[in-house]
Amino acid sequence: MDENKALADKLAPLCKDLAQQVEALRTATDGPLDLDSKTRSSIVKVAQDIIHASRPPYAQFSDHYVIFSETAVQRTFLKWDAFDKIPLEGSISFADLAAAIDADVFLTSRMVRMLISTGFLLEPEKNHVAHTPRSSIFVTDKGFSALMKINLYDEFVKPLAKPEYFETYGRKEPVDKAHSPYAFGVGAPGKTIWEIWQSRPGMMATFIQGMKGANGFMNIHGVYDFSWIATEGAKHSPERVLLIDVGGGSGHTLKYILSTVPELPKSQCMLQDLPVVVDAAEKANDPELEGVQFLGMDFHASQPVQGALVYYIQRCLHDYDDDESKKILQHIADVMAADSKLLIGEMVLAPDSPPFFYGVDLHMMAVSGKERSVEDWEMIVASVGLRIEKIHFGTSLSVVECVKV
Repeated sequence: MDENKALADKLAPLCKDLAQQVEALRTATDGPLDLDSKTRSSIVKVAQDIIHASRPPYAQFSDHYVIFSETAVQRTFLKWDAFDKIPLEGSISFADLAAAIDADVFLTSRMVRMLISTGFLLEPEKNHVAHTPRSSIFVTDKGFSALMKINLYDEFVKPLAKPEYFETYGRKEPVDKAHSPYAFGVGAPGKTIWEIWQSRPGMMATFIQGMKGANGFMNIHGVYDFSWIATEGAKHSPERVLLIDVGGGSGHTLKYILSTVPELPKSQCMLQDLPVVVDAAEKANDPELEGVQFLGMDFHASQPVQGALVYYIQRCLHDYDDDESKKILQHIADVMAADSKLLIGEMVLAPDSPPFFYGVDLHMMAVSGKERSVEDWEMIVASVGLRIEKIHFGTSLSVVECVKV
C-alpha cells in the first residue's frame, strides 16, 4: 500500500540516524547517571520519533490507558511497600507476593501483570515476578523511592488535571501559594503545600528524603568551576565570607563545592536556611561541614551577611512566582559588594529542552511556582539591579552567574 511505502520512506532515515546515535554512545563522555545527557537524549529523541511515526494518531487513546494504569499500580505498590517484597535476586510467586502485602492473589496478579506488560517488572517463570533495573531502584535507593512517593501517591500531578481550578481562579498562571492547584486539588484551599504536608504524619520526612534522592541526579556536578572563589578569596581578609549557600538545606551542595575545592577555607563558608533546618544540619555533626558557619535566617527577609564574595541559591526560586522571586533576590542584591557574584542553580528552559523539564515546570505550577527560560532569568535579574554574566548549562540544572550592573 502507498501508506506503508510512505511510512517506510519516513522511517528509513530515522533508523539510520538512530544507528549513528547509538554508535556515538561508544565514545561518549556523559556520566552513566546523567539525567538527560546529550548523547542519551539524542537517542531517546530519535527513538520517540520512530515510535510516533509508526503509530497512528488514534493510538494515543491506548497510550494514555497504559500510562495511567502503570502509574496507578506503581502508586499502590509504593503505598503497600510491595516492591520491597520482591527479591533483588531471583523472583517471587504472585501468591507469595500477595501474602506478603496482605492482598488478594487475584488483585495482586492483575496489578503485577500490568507492570510486566510494560517491562517495568519481569516474569522469569509462570506466575513469578522479578525486578528490572527500573523497579529495583525503588528498593535500593530510598531517596528515589521517597521522591516517587511524593509524585505518585501524594497525587502531586492530579490537581493540574482539574480544570475546575482554572474555572474557579481564572485561566491564568497560578501565583498564590495558599490557593495553588495543589491546595485546591487536595481540598485544602487557603493552605500552602508546607502547611498541608505538616498536617500529614511523615510527609515532611518523606519530602526531605525525596529531595536527597533528587539531588543524586538533579545537581550542578561538573557544571560550574568554583575554584576561582578560593583563588580570589586569598586576596581578601580572612574575615570576609567567601561563599554563602542560601536556602542550602542540609548542606548537600555546599559539601559538593567543598569537595571539589578543598583549598576553600570552610571557616569562610556559610550555610543558611530556616533556623530549624540549620539547627538540624549543625547538630548532625557532618564531618564534611566541620568548620562551616551556620546561620538561621529566612530568605524572604533581609540578607544578614553583607559583602560576601559569592551568594549561591539552588532550587529555591522555582518554588515561587516572579514577583516573590524578585523580592528574594532583591534581599541578596541589596547587600552585594561591587565584586560579589550571585549564582543561581536552577533549570533553564529552552525550546528544545527534554519533556522532563516541562514536566517539572507543570509540577511547580501545581504549587504556584515555575521553571524559567533564559529570557525569564534575564528579566528577573535585571529587575533587582543585576545582570547575567554567563549561563553555565548542565544536563539537569544550570548555573546562572550574575553580577551587579
